[in-house]
Amino acid sequence: MRGEVRKVRRADIQGLRALAVTLVVLAHAGVPHLAGGFIGVDVFFVISGFLITGLLLREQASRGRISIPSFYGRRALRILPAATVVLISVVALLSVTASTTRVDRAAHDAGWSALSLANVHFARIGTDYFADQTPSPFQHFWSLAVEEQFYLVWPLLLALAAPRLSRRALPWAVGVLFLASLVWSMVDTASSPVAAYFSSTARAYELLGGVILAIVMERRTLPDRFSGPVALAGLVLVLVAAVELSAGAAFPGYLGLVPVAGAVLLLLAGTASRPGLVSRGLGVRPLTFVGDISYSLYLWHWPVLILGRDALPAGWSRPVETVVLIAVSVALATLSYYFVERPFLDAKRLFAGARRALVLWPVALATVAVTCFAGQAYSGHVEDVRQDEASQWFEQHQDKIPTGIKADPRATGKQGVAVSKRIGAALALVDEGAPIPPGLDVAALGKDNWHRKFGCAAGFTEVKVRHCVYGDPDASTVVAVVGDSHAGHWMPALDLLGRRQHFQLVPVIKVGCSAFDVKQEFAAMPQDKCDAFRTWSRQELDRLDPDVIIASTRAELWMKPQGGKSVDQQWREGVKKGVRALSALAPDVAVFSDIPHRPDPDECLAAPDAIQRDCMTTEKIPGTKFNHVTKSALAGTDAHWIEVVPLVCYRGRCPEVVDDKPVYYDDSHLSVTWARHIGPGLGELLGDTMKASRRAG
Repeated sequence: MRGEVRKVRRADIQGLRALAVTLVVLAHAGVPHLAGGFIGVDVFFVISGFLITGLLLREQASRGRISIPSFYGRRALRILPAATVVLISVVALLSVTASTTRVDRAAHDAGWSALSLANVHFARIGTDYFADQTPSPFQHFWSLAVEEQFYLVWPLLLALAAPRLSRRALPWAVGVLFLASLVWSMVDTASSPVAAYFSSTARAYELLGGVILAIVMERRTLPDRFSGPVALAGLVLVLVAAVELSAGAAFPGYLGLVPVAGAVLLLLAGTASRPGLVSRGLGVRPLTFVGDISYSLYLWHWPVLILGRDALPAGWSRPVETVVLIAVSVALATLSYYFVERPFLDAKRLFAGARRALVLWPVALATVAVTCFAGQAYSGHVEDVRQDEASQWFEQHQDKIPTGIKADPRATGKQGVAVSKRIGAALALVDEGAPIPPGLDVAALGKDNWHRKFGCAAGFTEVKVRHCVYGDPDASTVVAVVGDSHAGHWMPALDLLGRRQHFQLVPVIKVGCSAFDVKQEFAAMPQDKCDAFRTWSRQELDRLDPDVIIASTRAELWMKPQGGKSVDQQWREGVKKGVRALSALAPDVAVFSDIPHRPDPDECLAAPDAIQRDCMTTEKIPGTKFNHVTKSALAGTDAHWIEVVPLVCYRGRCPEVVDDKPVYYDDSHLSVTWARHIGPGLGELLGDTMKASRRAG
């Protein structure tokens, strides 16, 4: 992310760019104590607003007008070549290494990025809990989209305002826009944090901070005696934001003022005729070099981090992996700077003026589009070949399909035993090296989720949900389901049971919000929204007066040690408190165990050369490993513990495909297909807990 650069560059600005991109890269790499390094993007916004406005004002002063076509031509020369190379390179790489579904998603994301609408696209996905949760290698293009959308509007406004407003009035007019954007950002961050994070309107004040500084300091310099203290204050603000903010912070909102103010102060300090120590330090050569490659480094670092870990040798420690991936990012950025950025910046003569460089916009878009279509076509061809080979394997290995499998010792009931035997048979095929069944529609897997039919669930920012009834709406017995999406994915099975055993099934579900009284830190769901929903849900349960409450939730989701208590300790206390509150609202409370997480199914099922073993998981991973904590927390309560793991796993191993049915639709949620298939087995597990249901039956 770069603004237009002066003919005579300020070395301190290059150093500030280096600081900004370094913070972003380290934060994205997961370096401890720098989770707030994402504020480097906000520093970039301020720099861009400052530099672009300065150039436009000088053009207005020297030529008497601002040439909008020339401005966009210069932007094309600066941003399009490197961005286009990254887009087509990543799509091409994925087309030969990744699953068809991932290639399709990447092509879709690349198209939005090429259109400078990535922020709109990712805001929509980010607010959809049930969209694919695998980070896109192009997600970081949202910030470039914000800049380009700002530049679509700001030069036009400045071209109209500059000749009509005095230099005194102009900053006040921009100040009104600054305040309007800030207020919008605060309101939007509170009500819809994910949308606000990607919003051009909510981010505009950050660019406008740099704009105001450029206007005010157009013909001024900061007195030399103030440069040192001002720069030091600015540096402290930027570093404090990087260290103290977390990924769960309500950002941007008013918190964005901290890095914005820091960047403004650092830019202001550099206007002095004799800048202080901090400004001079930012101008040293190693930092200015990183500043030179900062745009390419920003473009390359995210796909390298997202895609690179899987390509590294197994057994490397996380710190070593991080160092290697950052080094690769710097190497690619350096090559990109010298062989892509610089040649195009030096090619103005080739285009005979900036205006003719406007042709780069449609050329870049067409290049990305062609690459995406070609990548999808090749990936589809590979998938067709894989399907044919899988069909041949099953035809040749009919004798390998096992029979006489014994049930998992934990399986109970006739239906539960039958399910367990089928899971065991599936694992026998896994051990034979079986490919993915050829008839499995991996592309449709994302649609096999409970929320498409049982959509009565509160979103991240909602604090209540409409009343819905499933099962047998005419029955007198009421069963309520409470929890997060790990309660929701049982809805297809419980709906089937409700219709057969004659009880009303009422969901009281909020995605991402535990049924129990714990603190969860997630940017898209402020804690107060989850707390408010729990309060409302218990009031709603009191009104419903259910016969049975079923609680299911993803264990220890988005929790971290705090207040001197470990996550396990907080979880145990929260479960006990929550269960006691629920037990006061119904005669029977059943708590489901959690199920294990797994590799993303649509990724591993459709990957080139995929076999079923690639998608298998074990019980010794997040999810089931916390079940003992949850179960122990029920001691001393009247709640019933329902062990559901045998419905998805067999003797510690958990396949993704059983009898050609997908067990999960993403990395932690059951598919509707499988949930319905195991409904009778779940009914047996519930057993005596469903006293009211038996009376109704």
